[in-house]
Amino acid sequence: MSIRQGSGSFRGSFLARAALAALLIAVAVTALSTPRSSAATGAVIYRVRIPIVTGPRRAPPPTTDQNIDAAVAAGNLTPETGLLYKVYSAFGDPRLPPQFRGDDSRVVDSHALERAQASWATLSAPTREALRPFLTPPIFAGSWYDLRYNTNSTTSAPPAADASAAAPYPNCSDVNRVEWASDVGRVAHVKIWWPRGKVDWADIARTLLGQMDSEIWPDLTALMGKPLEDGDSPCGGDDSRLDIYLAPIARSQEVSLSPPGCKKTPGYVVFNPTAPFDTLAHEFMHAIQDGYNTTAGCVYSADNAWLCEATAMWAQDYVYPSTNKDHYTAEWYLKDPSLKLSLKNDQHEYGAYVFPLFLARSGSPTVIRTIWDNLTKTNALPGIDQAVSGGLEKTWPRFVSYAWNRPPYDYFKQWDSLATPAAETTVEVNLAGAGLKEFDAGPTELPILSANYYHFKFTDTKVRSVAFYNGWSYKVVKRDAGHGMGTAYFADAATAEEKKGASVQAYIKINGTWRFENNWIDRGVVTYCLDKQDERIEELLVMYGNLAFTPDGYSVKPAGERPKLVASNMGCYKWTGNMVMEQQEGAASGRISTIWRLEVPDLVWEWIESGSNDGPAFGYTLKQGTLRWSIADGPCGCEGMTHGSGSVALVPIHGAATLVSGNFILSGGLYRRMSTSSADTSRISYTDCGEPRESPLPFNWGVITLTGPTLTAMVCSRALTTSAWTTHRCGPGT
Repeated sequence: MSIRQGSGSFRGSFLARAALAALLIAVAVTALSTPRSSAATGAVIYRVRIPIVTGPRRAPPPTTDQNIDAAVAAGNLTPETGLLYKVYSAFGDPRLPPQFRGDDSRVVDSHALERAQASWATLSAPTREALRPFLTPPIFAGSWYDLRYNTNSTTSAPPAADASAAAPYPNCSDVNRVEWASDVGRVAHVKIWWPRGKVDWADIARTLLGQMDSEIWPDLTALMGKPLEDGDSPCGGDDSRLDIYLAPIARSQEVSLSPPGCKKTPGYVVFNPTAPFDTLAHEFMHAIQDGYNTTAGCVYSADNAWLCEATAMWAQDYVYPSTNKDHYTAEWYLKDPSLKLSLKNDQHEYGAYVFPLFLARSGSPTVIRTIWDNLTKTNALPGIDQAVSGGLEKTWPRFVSYAWNRPPYDYFKQWDSLATPAAETTVEVNLAGAGLKEFDAGPTELPILSANYYHFKFTDTKVRSVAFYNGWSYKVVKRDAGHGMGTAYFADAATAEEKKGASVQAYIKINGTWRFENNWIDRGVVTYCLDKQDERIEELLVMYGNLAFTPDGYSVKPAGERPKLVASNMGCYKWTGNMVMEQQEGAASGRISTIWRLEVPDLVWEWIESGSNDGPAFGYTLKQGTLRWSIADGPCGCEGMTHGSGSVALVPIHGAATLVSGNFILSGGLYRRMSTSSADTSRISYTDCGEPRESPLPFNWGVITLTGPTLTAMVCSRALTTSAWTTHRCGPGT
């Protein structure tokens, strides 16, 4: 048999079997198709890739809070002192030791005071005394502003008894109207305060009031409802309006009023006058959030804190969709989507606004209100699951496919000009001269509500067949394929527990056109034959997710091997060729009585069920073939009394005619080989020693064996078969 693919061929003789269910048999495949020249110009086109060399991307410098956290983790600060230092940092307090100051240029806001309120009862008396001025709004005596900037202040430190857990909140006296001026909104139920000594801040205050009246208040209250009024709070200014204080604070922040506490409470905003309007929308959203009577102990609890920031960042986009000042935080989430959605690390939770952005833009903004309403009955993740259509089981995989955010699926860019893509693992599928190569094709673990992307680019034109083994929702194992074929990957069914939470989707680029396959969860193996035009894959993006949202520590892990991709240069679509065979009966004893000659000059084999193959080999069915046969006496025959000849159309098939190529066999008998055992049951008529006979051919017409490209041996004690095959891989199919 000779198999030619591109250039190179092998020939050999092979043993025939009489049984229809013969062993699989194979012949080695050599050099495969080479790049073709342009049909239009006759020119061979070479692509040259010139790498652009850049220096390593520098990690951003740590923020102040990160420096403090590192010191606490190292045991150089107590957690209580670390909390106090974070409050100092948020308010620009000079008592913060300089060695902890970091780069806070991209820090959005601070919630150190919420943490202080939540842990107040466990704090020491000196720490509570140090924190009390920061819990006092700036317009009152004894506030941090009064103590730092009012040179006429006669306020002294509170008595020790007031620093006890029984008196956890500041005592707010009369408003210092000598130092502070104010104005109120015409539409928005707010009052903005500014120090009288800051003359230019009056114009800033009125500009901000204009934004509250025209944009922020109407947009957010129509969707989310109004913040609670502060008329009953002793620290709520001089009326029931939401108070916004302009102050030289390091980071703008919203603070829940104390008392009543950290949920179902009014709040106030301390705002840096140099901050943009978007930041005011962000802090106003926090004021609305504080009014919710959440199931958790505090609105800003461990379970809900990430959602507070994600939806406040989203509020910036909702009110000011064209300023795009929220975009820089998207990278904090998209740079590592394999982290759980609910992670809070002072960056990730801000970037996670892309999830509510997805919910609002792909559906309706009202879902954000529904989520927050649900927090009065449950925590953030169950609240989201109950709010979104189909629950997180349907919504999370869809978000994963949107978050990739590259053309033509760059949904966030189309919606909001947000061009930041999700991080991916890019794999160039290049055989590097080998005949077969395997690649890791997926993650080893994903926590709840997370994602991972593997992007394969098929740059090697010698790749002709590809198999993806889904180790995410199946149990991928490497084992012996049996029948002497060798070792290969298999995708066995995983248990419900083993695949709980797993989602698998794909974007596929074929012939320049992308398509989306939104559910590979039930596909253990996906194969492509690049010889076939409509399967000529150029890029494959596999998107993995963990759609489970409980319990918090749950993660999806492969039940067996991690997902794999195997690429081979073996052809796969169609094979054409011819076969010549001679069988000599009685050759074993040296007395050849009968000689059979078979020839098939027009063989055509075609891949069976393109795209559905789930084994380590490709199967082909016979599409065309004419068998020419003859029988004659041998030297020890009946002296010319055995004779006959004729032809048989092999299609439609009478019997069996299947070819197999071991495209994805990793090692063993069928590694880079082909096999067949074909027989035709059509009846033929001939004369045997003068006696007329009618029967099927007494042996298989198509045989290629596992023992190698060349074989001469006995089938039984009375027959010797010699055959020659010539087979060619067809050009690319249609």
